Parts: sequence; structure tokens; C-alpha cells
Amino acid sequence: MPAFKIPTFVVLSLVVFASAVGGSYVVFKQQFASSLEERAAAAFAEGNYAAALRYYSELNESTPEDEGVAVAEKAAESKNLLVAEEILKKAQEAAAEGDWFEVKALLQKGDVSLNTSFKEYKQAIELYVEASDKVKELEKKIETELGDLRDEALSEKTKRKEVERQAEETKEELQTTIAKNEKREAELKQEIQVTTAGKAEAEKKAAEERLQKFLNETELYLGMLEKGATKLSEAVDEINKDKDSTALALLNQAKTLFDEVNDRAEELLNNRTEEAHKDEVQKLLQATAIFITSSRNIGTAVFYLDQKTGTEFTTFLKNGIEGKNSGLSIVGSLKSFVVSLR
Repeated sequence: MPAFKIPTFVVLSLVVFASAVGGSYVVFKQQFASSLEERAAAAFAEGNYAAALRYYSELNESTPEDEGVAVAEKAAESKNLLVAEEILKKAQEAAAEGDWFEVKALLQKGDVSLNTSFKEYKQAIELYVEASDKVKELEKKIETELGDLRDEALSEKTKRKEVERQAEETKEELQTTIAKNEKREAELKQEIQVTTAGKAEAEKKAAEERLQKFLNETELYLGMLEKGATKLSEAVDEINKDKDSTALALLNQAKTLFDEVNDRAEELLNNRTEEAHKDEVQKLLQATAIFITSSRNIGTAVFYLDQKTGTEFTTFLKNGIEGKNSGLSIVGSLKSFVVSLR
């Protein structure tokens, strides 16, 4: 049986058909890619970076590797600008809360303030400039507060030197206290300089420093009261030895300490005491008043020294001793208060 032979015109027709179909596919693919690229570019131009990223990613998958560098770069840029949108949003939220340190830090990241193609570039730059100005204001305010601390420290030194002149016995204690304050102020300055976490942290540190300075000052005055009470006890011993001049000298030293504490405690109460601690400073003033009255009673007893068996001498000396002990009791409770807040 002879083999079946396909006519030549049929073969040629099939070849032509196959070529036509293949060519149409290539044209379709090119048109699809062109349409996808146009949509990606339009979305990018409109600032719809999520859509642009999706289109460029799809286009990148269908583009030959040696021809897809530009597409990959646009996809990466779309992704970066999508991230920039989120960063700007967080920066705006931080600005609404007044956290300008965080705003500045956020806007320094990525393309948000670097890529001029970013649709919110102008807004981001304006917010960055505003944040920079606010941060400068905050830093200037912190520096001013540090300057006030330094001035206050110098003022405290001057006042404490005057205390040294009036009561030489307290010199070593005053110098130690001043050194502690200077060290703590230096530590506070260093902490504030390295802190960029925001205003809340700075305020917290400042509050802690104010508390420590308050406790230091209170502790200093309590020590002066104890020193004065010791002078009262020594004066009583001298009275018992019939040494009126020595007793009066000791009483004068004690009164100098008590008067100094009274003036300083009044200033502390009016200018540097938080509402929560005013009761304690009132107790400090109360103890000081008791000690002053005690020193007066003991001093009056000296004038009756030649009548030691008389009622006046006995009464004034007894009242003076009891007042001293009462004052020391208040001092003890205040020292416990200071220790509890350390």
C-alpha cells in the first residue's frame, strides 16, 4: 500500500500559521509588559507606592535578568518610599505628642527626607526643620537649667563658707557635703548630655536631682542641730561645774548654729521644698525653735547659778534639758525620713 503524502501547500500553510501564532504571543507579551510598566509608573507618580511596588515586582518577574536592572531599582525605590510613608506617619504621631527628639531621629532614616521623588518630601522636610528647631530649644533649656544648677551650687558654697566662719566645728562636714553635691551635679550633667530619649526622661532626672539636693540640705541642717544639741549638753556639764563663762560661750555657739538652721530652713521651705515634703521641713523648723528655747532656758539658768538650790535655777535648767531631748527626738525621726528616701 503506497505511503500517504501531505501536499506541499498544506505544509506551507501550517508553517505560516505557526509563525503567525508565535509572533502574536510575542507582541502580546510586549504589550502586556508595556501596559504594566505604564501602570507602575503612574502609580509611582501618584505616590501609590504599594501599587507601584506590586506592578514593578510583577514586571521584574517577566523581564529578562539582563534587562531588568532598571525595573528592579524602581521596585526597590517603591519599597523604600513605602517605608518612608510609614516613618513619616510615626514622626507625625511623635510630633503630636511633643516628642521632638523622636521626630528628628525618625526623619533622619531612609528616603523620607533624602529622596525628592517622595510625594510627601516637602512635608517631611518642613517637619524635620521644625523638629530641629524644637530640639535646639529643648537643648538650650536643658543647658539653662544646668547653668542654674551651677549658680545654685556656687551660692551654696558661699553660704556654707559663712557657716564655717560662725561654727568652725562644722567645717569638715560642710566640705564633705559640698563635694558630694558637686559630684552629683556633675553626674546629673553627664546624664542629661547623653540623654536624647526625650523631655520625660530629662524631667525625671531633674526631679531625682532635686530630691537628692533636698535630702542633702535637710541632712546638713540636721547635723548642725545635733552639733548644737551637743553644745547644749556641754554647757549643762559646765553649769554643773559652776563654770558660767564657759557655759555661756557654749550656749552662744549652739545658738549661732540654731539661728543659721532656722534661716536656711525657712528659705528651704519657701523656695525648694516639694509639696509632699513640706511637713518634714515644718518639723525641722519646729525642732529648731525647740532648741532655741532650750538654749534660752539653759542660759537663764546660768544667771541663777549662785542660787542652784532655788526654784528658778532648777526650773530653767530642767526645761532646757527637756527641750533639748525633745528636739533630738524630732531630729531622729527626720533622719529616718531622709534615710528612707535615699
